[in-house]
Amino acid sequence: GAFSLNLIFDKAAAEGRLFGLRLEGFWMHVGTPSAVAAADARFAESVS
Repeated sequence: GAFSLNLIFDKAAAEGRLFGLRLEGFWMHVGTPSAVAAADARFAESVS
């Protein structure tokens, strides 16, 4: 089922273990089946 990452993020932040990184490339959301299909298509185009 649905789960919020806020609890995990809050715990990690309190313990000094939360950080982020800057991506200098292309990023796509893949949280839905249609988004995965779009990412697959984009990847296939990039390697052909």
